[in-house]
Amino acid sequence: MDLIEQLGRRIKALRMQKGMTQEELSEAAGIHPKYLSALETGKQNITVKTLEGLAAGLGVEPYELLLFPLQQPEKELRARIRRMLDHADPASLRVLFVVLKELVIKEG
Repeated sequence: MDLIEQLGRRIKALRMQKGMTQEELSEAAGIHPKYLSALETGKQNITVKTLEGLAAGLGVEPYELLLFPLQQPEKELRARIRRMLDHADPASLRVLFVVLKELVIKEG
């Protein structure tokens, strides 16, 4: 997967994480929804100006659009996990606890 595709997937993932539609993000970023769709699918290149607009629309810093999941520093990953946990509902927290217990903690 090339960089344009990775960036497109990252934009889409952040948009969905924020609960935004393509129309909402494109309006916030000042771009056409078809252009956003082409960006998210890696079919269109992006300008720095558009990158700035998308970052603003998503409420993140522009560099964060380039932090693909496996390249994020451990400290940032831990902070993002904490923020997600802070916003999780009680039922989701119970499910996450079971998953984490099996994956990480391995309590006997």
